[in-house]
Amino acid sequence: MNREIKRRMRREQRQAEKAQSRGRAPMPQPGQRRERVKVRQYIREIQGELKRVAWPSRPEVFTYAFVVVVIVTILTGIVFGLDFVFAKGVVELFRDVAPN
Repeated sequence: MNREIKRRMRREQRQAEKAQSRGRAPMPQPGQRRERVKVRQYIREIQGELKRVAWPSRPEVFTYAFVVVVIVTILTGIVFGLDFVFAKGVVELFRDVAPN
């Protein structure tokens, strides 16, 4: 074994030890299958994660929604305007080129 492989093995072992100390299962090695988690444990983990989420307040949600609606309206207007201008330009371009 060369030095790089030894270093990687030590690093992976340290990561596995840290994961075990936190109560998590270690990451599987490449080619190794992970154990399935039971449904109850999965739901408990989801609840734990959702408790740590920083949920926005009601006024923040309304503010963000308003900003999104305004920006979408503005961008829709810009795209509509550009589409209209380019369509008219193409029609005029081909009107001059097309034989009568």
